[in-house]
Amino acid sequence: MSRFLSPTTLLSRLQESLLPQGRPEIGPVDPSKPRVLYFVTKYPEFSETYIHEEMVSATRDYNVKIIDYEPARDVRENALPHIYLKYADSNLAYGSFNNIDTKFTGTTQQRFLDRVSAVIEAYKPHVMHGHYFPNVWLMRALAERHGIPFTIRTHSFDMLHIEPEKMKSMLDATSTPLCLKVFTFPEFEQSVLDYGLKPEQVQAYWPICAVDHFYDETPRPLTRQVMAAGPCTPKKAHEDFVDLAALMQGQGYRFNLYAKGHWLKKVQRYNEEKGGPVNITYEDPEVMPSVYKQHDWLVYPSHQKIGKVGLPVAVAEAQASGIGVCLQELPGRRQAQLDFLGGGGFLFKSVEELPAILSQPYPEEMRQAGFANCRKCDLPVHQKMLDEAWASAVRSA
Repeated sequence: MSRFLSPTTLLSRLQESLLPQGRPEIGPVDPSKPRVLYFVTKYPEFSETYIHEEMVSATRDYNVKIIDYEPARDVRENALPHIYLKYADSNLAYGSFNNIDTKFTGTTQQRFLDRVSAVIEAYKPHVMHGHYFPNVWLMRALAERHGIPFTIRTHSFDMLHIEPEKMKSMLDATSTPLCLKVFTFPEFEQSVLDYGLKPEQVQAYWPICAVDHFYDETPRPLTRQVMAAGPCTPKKAHEDFVDLAALMQGQGYRFNLYAKGHWLKKVQRYNEEKGGPVNITYEDPEVMPSVYKQHDWLVYPSHQKIGKVGLPVAVAEAQASGIGVCLQELPGRRQAQLDFLGGGGFLFKSVEELPAILSQPYPEEMRQAGFANCRKCDLPVHQKMLDEAWASAVRSA
């Protein structure tokens, strides 16, 4: 239950009260395909390509409708149709747990449920599926209201360093027969099982990657270009990439950072202070397959104290593209990160280690290991998991 309301929340609730309450436009539905209703926090954010690709994959065999309740800040150019419904309370995924009514008993939350229910009543989904664990509170409330089963996919930021009270609340929300499956990274599987979820209710998975978009075993000449990529936030430590480029100035390498985000201006200023060793730019996710192939290496730094970078999809994309991978080791997660790399990349503790690695050709055995390893992240693997999780709901409907 909310303990206090910030001015931002009060303003948001006022705005919410002024929203139109009419029946939603659902659009055409193929009667030969089962219906899945997706819940995502914000769409189409460019950094959440893994969610986008999963939904694109699902559209082949399912009718897919998408509800998001937070406006995307840095949008991708190509997106699926989606229904935006403003959520006026503290954001489930990003807001403070102390301000969230996880039971959805408040008047504002009930009005939000009514608007979502209008979509459900018009669309009549066989199953609901959500990304990010905090959305389980919303999906549990809707599942109980409408009797529709659901699945939920957790990621990293919603599982790493989460206060125990919040984690217990999210896990409690899965304790219903209507929750068919909780998808979680392998490093979190045992802790979820230890909580008491049944093994058949939990599915370990690796990050989602459209491997075939990137896959290319063609040998290429060295370009002496090194890249970093992703949303520009403090946890990504792009300043460390600038430090690396500064260390290697004058050695004939070009360092390119492909990023957007609220931290970008600070990284740009830091880059200027260091003499501009990094070319800071951006390309839409649709263009990234060709970008990887222009480089010899992907370097993925992480802020050691924040420690909330999970298993970056960029690693699998780089492995499929046939370029070298350097992923920063985080405290307490070495084995999980090594398992993720699958022999196809280096773990490093400090950028000071990297000049010696980057100045040598990427070992061929690592390159081949990367080609094999990235397949565990591939879309068909994930689609099969979803098909199996949703099968009972589709049959019963």
